[in-house]
Amino acid sequence: MRKLLTDLGYTIRDPDKTKRFKEQQRELDESKRNLYVGAVPTFIFSGLMLFMLLTGMIFEVMGFPVRTLHQEIHR
Repeated sequence: MRKLLTDLGYTIRDPDKTKRFKEQQRELDESKRNLYVGAVPTFIFSGLMLFMLLTGMIFEVMGFPVRTLHQEIHR
């Protein structure tokens, strides 16, 4: 039967192979979504920490009385 179908020009595909491919694609999509969920807050808070460090706010939050370059310029 398979030979007859291939002789007629049909392609026989394994249905399990397609199912496995779709399952792998779903897993990749879920992993990509998890990456974004973790990366977005990481970049936001890294930027916030950098801003605080550059403006001297981090020292004020931690209780250190430190003069920053920004304070020296606007004196």
